[in-house]
Amino acid sequence: MKKLYKVMLAVAAVMSLSFQLDARRRTELVEIRPSIKNPASSYVIFVDIATYNNCEAELKAYRSALEKEGLGTYIYAAEWRRPEQVRGYLYSVNAEKTPLEGVIFVGDIPVVKVKGAAHLASSPKSAAEKEWIVTDRFYDDYQLDFNFCGRDSLDGSFTYELSSRGRQDVFCDIYSSRIETAGLEPDKKYEVVKEILSAGTAARGDRQPDGTLRLGHVNKWICTIDNNLRGDQTVPLTFNADAQKREIDDFISVYAMTDDALARGASCSDKLLGMLKKSHSPIVRKAALSCLSQFADDNCVKGVEAGLEDFDASIRELAASLAAEMGIFPEHAAESNLQHEKVPEMVEFVLDENNPLGQRIAVAGELGLYSRSYNREKITEGLSVALSRKYMCPQPLREEILKTLRRIR
Repeated sequence: MKKLYKVMLAVAAVMSLSFQLDARRRTELVEIRPSIKNPASSYVIFVDIATYNNCEAELKAYRSALEKEGLGTYIYAAEWRRPEQVRGYLYSVNAEKTPLEGVIFVGDIPVVKVKGAAHLASSPKSAAEKEWIVTDRFYDDYQLDFNFCGRDSLDGSFTYELSSRGRQDVFCDIYSSRIETAGLEPDKKYEVVKEILSAGTAARGDRQPDGTLRLGHVNKWICTIDNNLRGDQTVPLTFNADAQKREIDDFISVYAMTDDALARGASCSDKLLGMLKKSHSPIVRKAALSCLSQFADDNCVKGVEAGLEDFDASIRELAASLAAEMGIFPEHAAESNLQHEKVPEMVEFVLDENNPLGQRIAVAGELGLYSRSYNREKITEGLSVALSRKYMCPQPLREEILKTLRRIR
């Protein structure tokens, strides 16, 4: 009996040590690699360690559902202290043989705010929003370059400035999405994550043979979620209904054709205008109008005019914002702080070498805000002339002009 008692004590001690070691491990990095061999592509789930400990079963179930479709899925859980930590692991996965398709951020993953990047947004921003925009392009667009500024003392976000060394337009290398829990009570946020992940897992398991559709490069639409649980806009779910499938197909094609046209230096505004006027889906119409603003030509003006008459309130709001940014339709132009009629005067100020260099640099940077203006061709022409006058264009001004031209073009 004593022998049996000693054995039981030994087993209990081993179990206790195991639990202690497991608890210690759970405060460090947890890495789970794909369980399927030779997947066609891969996907990454980044999650903070506390959310992982509370939602482990749901996270692994969602991962299993993705892998049943051939999508090799990583899980990285840690106490993420800096955005660079997350980006470092993301880059390491991207360097693997299997191409990386996308990523989802679950829970408390560092939020990035960028200064001087309003022109990267797919929808117009207010004057206050233009100073800093919250974006995950820090993670999913590898060609953008950032300078670290500091930490926001109010919301804890990490602030960066968009550097002129990198590209000034968005061509995301992967797609990204978030399950955001900021602002939720501690006892509720894990239930929110569980509910969304479970909905995603169930949707993937209940599908028709030809009904699977994973959202691709639609970063401009996928958004952070709040407690409204809009899981269908946040995690790559499956859509079974034919109507939904057509809607999402059209939605993705809007961004695909736009990205392709911009990459080739071409325009697809005529096709976008057609989709805006013919589609029965508000989601597709809004996407088409948003993409039209990348071209700022006559078709864009027609699209804005159509958007102002749309029955969907969010499309009318977007059209009004675009009208203000482009300086068209006077009743809306007054809503913008941009002074489109003064663009020629601003360009001349930059060209005049007698003006203080610091002010010329500031005005050259401000011209970058007019990327959708009807006067943007005058900006391009004038600043190109400034660049050609090397003896009149010192290096700091040259760098700011190049940054603005990248925005405008």
